[in-house]
Amino acid sequence: MLNGLIDLHVHTAPDVRPRRLDDVAQARLARSVGATGLLLKSHVVPTMDRARLTEQLVPGIRVFGALVLNETVGGLNPAAVQAAAALGARVIWLPTLDAANHRRRSGKAGGIAMLRDGRLDPALNEILTLVARHDLALATGHISPDEIHALVPAAFDAGIRRVVVTHPEHAIVSLSLKDQVRLAARHPVIFERCYAHPGPDGHYLENAAANLAAVRELGPDSTYLSTDCGQLENTSWDEAWLRTCRDFLAAGISPEAYRHMTQDIPAFVVGITDARPATFTAAANLRAAA
Repeated sequence: MLNGLIDLHVHTAPDVRPRRLDDVAQARLARSVGATGLLLKSHVVPTMDRARLTEQLVPGIRVFGALVLNETVGGLNPAAVQAAAALGARVIWLPTLDAANHRRRSGKAGGIAMLRDGRLDPALNEILTLVARHDLALATGHISPDEIHALVPAAFDAGIRRVVVTHPEHAIVSLSLKDQVRLAARHPVIFERCYAHPGPDGHYLENAAANLAAVRELGPDSTYLSTDCGQLENTSWDEAWLRTCRDFLAAGISPEAYRHMTQDIPAFVVGITDARPATFTAAANLRAAA
């Protein structure tokens, strides 16, 4: 069941904090279990150049790069987005560690806010236009629920076809299942469901229960599974996928639905496939299995 998976959220070295594996070692590990794609994520630097080199060094697996709009690249910086697109980025993340929401929930001041006086920051207009023009995916990062509700319709209005809500179950984001249902009813948004998120003691807490509840409620068409692994305090990448597979299948999720969320949807997000996958016909059965 690991064969063919595409993980769109992996942290690797080099980085400003220790990581379990570097880019090449991670790609080799992923290839060894049959994965067909990885997206390298860094909170501080773009990863497009690293992804291209890694793909050359580890043939047989696709490696994708991305840009996170944190302070190290100028925050809400259209020039950084334009350069990232030219270098082959497939995902543009809104601020993560430098988001005002992340800072506030971490007991810190400052950060990059999406809203000014209740409206989206005007700097976002050009960014959304660029993401749409280059047909990239836009991911919400660590912004707040209020910011997500304001951003998602604006992104679709700008012509973006791939809008991802980043790990809504993460304690920093905390987008409730009720809000996820409301959002999905209005817009064809995609939710990223990660294996784990950091707990208050710095170690990582598994998200299986929350992820399964969300998939049963919303179905597999609006979901892709990823790990958010790479931290020393987290489970190893391959073990995280084995546990995810075990938990989902043991809970009654069909192998076909599991593949839909680990292959079909992520392939669309990074542009391996141009059209969003056809509706998964067994979605109703997921709710019945709850």
